[in-house]
Amino acid sequence: MTKDRGTAGPIGEEAIGARLKALYEELEREPLPTIFVDLLEKLDRAEMAAANGAPSHAKRKRSEEAD
Repeated sequence: MTKDRGTAGPIGEEAIGARLKALYEELEREPLPTIFVDLLEKLDRAEMAAANGAPSHAKRKRSEEAD
């Protein structure tokens, strides 16, 4: 015999929802890893250079100098 793997039911769904919410809130409180902050800053610099019309090699050189 196999167990029915249908829906969790209203009580099960509420428990799953509450646990997912708690996990998400915990994740929100964690600091952003430095590598992501660095990547976002590089992206900002590249977008600003592109908006100012800098040639692609100049954008890359400025980005490398900032590192």
